[in-house]
Amino acid sequence: MNKIERRNAVVEVLKKRQQMSLKEYFSLTLEAGIVNITARRDLAFFEKEHLISLKTGLIKYIGNYQIEKTRNEQINLNHATKNAIGKYVAGLLNEDDIIYVDPGTTNELFVKNIKTPIKQLVTSGLHIFNQARRNPKIKEIILIGGELKTSTGSFVGEYALKTIEQICSFDKGIFTANSVDENLNFYNNNQLEGEVYQAALKKSHQKFALIDPNKFKIKGDYYKVGDINTFDLFVTSAQMPKKITDQIAPEKLKITQ
Repeated sequence: MNKIERRNAVVEVLKKRQQMSLKEYFSLTLEAGIVNITARRDLAFFEKEHLISLKTGLIKYIGNYQIEKTRNEQINLNHATKNAIGKYVAGLLNEDDIIYVDPGTTNELFVKNIKTPIKQLVTSGLHIFNQARRNPKIKEIILIGGELKTSTGSFVGEYALKTIEQICSFDKGIFTANSVDENLNFYNNNQLEGEVYQAALKKSHQKFALIDPNKFKIKGDYYKVGDINTFDLFVTSAQMPKKITDQIAPEKLKITQ
């Protein structure tokens, strides 16, 4: 069993159990033939990636474990579709808007396509921040700090939440999702990222959902962050299943080519 297979097997048990004691964890891994030092390294990895929380000897599962695609794989997946979605929403900005941009490759393309001078862009995403630095139309950029989730470049945790709380409001919030289910519920695959997402939603006057068809799943991911009623506009492409788009009021739906 290689490292990925081993971690996948352990996470499947954690996901099923939702929580267990450290004693139970080490007993489980020992029975699986995993030596103590390796089990401890895996536990540290799961905690670093915010897949679990570890407090007073109790392990709690808080997020989905997925083999992360490389940055190039993420950006190149449905690139033309994502770019069309991002370009359309960038065209909805008003001069001197203050906006929040949720982490995600579709939203990176939105930032790249901003042509209207805006006053301020706030984000919890390191990759969004780096993209915004290259766009002279953005006058000020604020990167929310906190605990960095290295696999996604997102800042999470209490500091990130407090920073958003201290900001008065956003004219527009630009959001995506890890998945959208057949009932138009929106999901993130990590609870801590989802909590930051929801905090920013509450501060946004207008809320735009940028969803490429690849995000559609019959059953969503781990942590629900909202539903179609949360958003003022749902922007997708013609490849999104019709059974999804038919559920959305015409005034809340934009289908790009």
